[in-house]
Amino acid sequence: MQAGPDGQWAEATHDFYARRFGATHRRRLFLDATGHDLRGEDTLVRSSGRGRLEVAIRFPLHPDCRATIAQSGDSVLIAPHEGDAWRFRAGLTGADSRLSIEPSIYMGGETVRRAEAIVIRAAALPPEWTMRWAFAVETPGKRTRRRIV
Repeated sequence: MQAGPDGQWAEATHDFYARRFGATHRRRLFLDATGHDLRGEDTLVRSSGRGRLEVAIRFPLHPDCRATIAQSGDSVLIAPHEGDAWRFRAGLTGADSRLSIEPSIYMGGETVRRAEAIVIRAAALPPEWTMRWAFAVETPGKRTRRRIV
């Protein structure tokens, strides 16, 4: 981890996918100094294997959050029960890349609850594939509660 005046960087790598898919996964994260902007980059480096590898990157959400995909299909608005809304963006490239909201579960309390997850699906081509994404506060300050009919 590296800290600077603009924020903090963290990077992690694992080879859990090496044996089955011939791939190493690296994730880089940047959190700005305000805590309102989190950027990430997932990279698969393939040492073996040919052709495309179907990839799904999942971002589980708390069950008190509601997620809505923008009409453009490249971002998601995340609205918690209270507080600021967040916008998730993904650098979708190619016809095979898409953003969706899928059912998930939350196991952070005494009971299991239904939740949602933001999912990026794409085809990773050798030798290296990268997906960039970001979470940022959409509306700084107090958000007014609106009733949706």
